[in-house]
Order: sequence, then C-alpha cells, then structure tokens
Amino acid sequence: MTTAKRLGEIADKARDLGVDGAAEKLGVARETVRRAVRYAKAEPGKPVDDQPREKMLERLAAAYSDAEIKALLDDKSKHHDTHRRATVDFSGEWYKFGALSDMHIGSQYTHEDEVAAAIEDCNQEGCEMLLLPGDLTEGMSGRDGHLYELTHAGYSAQRAAAVSVLKAFKGPVKAISGNHDLWYMSKGDAGARIVEDICQMLPDGEYLGEHEGSVYLNGARVDLWHGEDGASYALSYRIQKIIESLEGGTKPNMLIAGHDHKAGYFPNLRNIQAIMAGCLEHQTPWMRRKKLSAFVGFWMIEIKVRDGQIIKVAPEWTSLYGATK
Repeated sequence: MTTAKRLGEIADKARDLGVDGAAEKLGVARETVRRAVRYAKAEPGKPVDDQPREKMLERLAAAYSDAEIKALLDDKSKHHDTHRRATVDFSGEWYKFGALSDMHIGSQYTHEDEVAAAIEDCNQEGCEMLLLPGDLTEGMSGRDGHLYELTHAGYSAQRAAAVSVLKAFKGPVKAISGNHDLWYMSKGDAGARIVEDICQMLPDGEYLGEHEGSVYLNGARVDLWHGEDGASYALSYRIQKIIESLEGGTKPNMLIAGHDHKAGYFPNLRNIQAIMAGCLEHQTPWMRRKKLSAFVGFWMIEIKVRDGQIIKVAPEWTSLYGATK
C-alpha cells in the first residue's frame, strides 16, 4: 500500500471517529492521524508558488493577530500542533508574574479559599500576569470512587468554579491544559477543551494549548509544561528528563513544569531556568496510597530580561501547608 493511500485511509477513519478514536482503532499515534488529516486537506499536485506571495501574506494577516505573527517570527522551532505562543512586551528590565499549577478545582482536596488567597497575594505583591501550567480542574475520570471526591461534578460546574476564582486576578491569565483538564475531551472525544473555555470567560485570559505553550517576555521565552509521566524518587529527575528531551533549537529560556505536584528551582539545566511549579491540591488518597507527597503552594517569580535573555531570576515560593484544614 502506498503512503498516500494509507494516509487517506487514516484520514477517512478520523472523519468517522475523531483523532483519538482513529488513533486507538488503528493503533497509531495521534500525530500520525493529524498528519493524515492535514494531507487529506491539501490540494495534491498544486505547487505553493501558484499563489502569489502577496496573496499568501494577506491570508496570514487575516488568520493571525499581530501578536501571534510576532510570536511565530520569534520562535522558529517545531512544536506540537496545539502549542501556542503569546507575546508580552513591557517597559524596563524587570517583570513579575505568578505561577499557580495543578489547582484541581472541583476536588475536595483543593480548598478554593486557599486558591483565592494565593491569587490575592499575587495581586498585592504586584504580579503582572498569572501563568497556569495545567490541571486547572479535577475532571471526571470515571475511576472507582472518584465521584465521591468531587465538590463540583461535571464540565459546567467545574468551569464555573474555576472562572469564579480566577477572575479575581487583576491582569492577564495564560494557561495550558493538563491531563485532568483533557479528560473531558479524551473520554468523550467531543473536542471539549475546558481550559480554553475558562480562558475565554476571563476578562483577559489566553489559552496556550495542550500540555505545553510559550510566552515571550520582551523576547525571552518562558515555556509552560504539563505532560503525563509520573513523579520520581529523585525530585529533580523528571524535570531533568523533560529538558534533556528537548531538541536543539527548541529550548526556552525558562521552563515551568506542572503535573507531578512537586516544587523546586534549578537555575541551570542545559542553560534553562527550570521551575517545578508545585500544586494547590492537598494530598489525595490516591497519592497517599502511591506514597506521593504534595508540595502545596505557589510561586511568584521576578525576572530581569535584557536583549531577549533572562539574566536574573528572583523566585519566591509560598507554602500552603500551614493553611491545611
């Protein structure tokens, strides 16, 4: 069977079952299905230069904002299809932002008053932006007993609760989806991106994609990362492996990783400022059974940027252990 025919069959299956369904049915990677869909949409045999350059630039300008075009120009690396880029231009050299990860809104092990207090701290301490590296919501996994651990059950209830607490921040909020957020999409394959919806409902929210996204601060690239792998015995092992896996030319200046509910700061992993973002959900019974601790708290990070490089970092960790109910 030719490659073209195989891609055509995969694309046909994706039209019937969706990307996840086709990947599972055919036993191929999701990216392979996406590639097949892109191939099917292309006009075979038509060279690119059949369209005048001016026409292509007009289409580009119509499809993307000025900020998105600038981010595309700044970042020449290849990323996952849903990895988006945002730009933030500021005056001076210093910029301060909050990093709140793994809030798991909807879980009874997340105290929403603590999340609200963390956001108010960021307001009072002059944070100009919030970065959220995934798992804003608890999701509905369907695993045994999970329903009894929820304070908000269902898509609408968890979305409303997350919007209610996040809208108190007095600045832009930029977020990616984590594995719990993506349960609504992956379980029903309905294209339900709860974090994208939350961002659209905030006064100044921006969705940066599934599991990873980038923010350019005066040209310095800060990546948000979530992922699906588990924690390790050595706290730094996971973030070291994440950074080790980055291809040449794709490295950010700073990487902020969620998912494993651990906190830490490493000033130089392959010349990357690496931050393990911690969590705002206290230890769950599942974590306790797996002998996994939760580093409950959040970061306020001030960076000094010069010529597109981060030359100073002042990270401040606030622990919420003392606020446990």
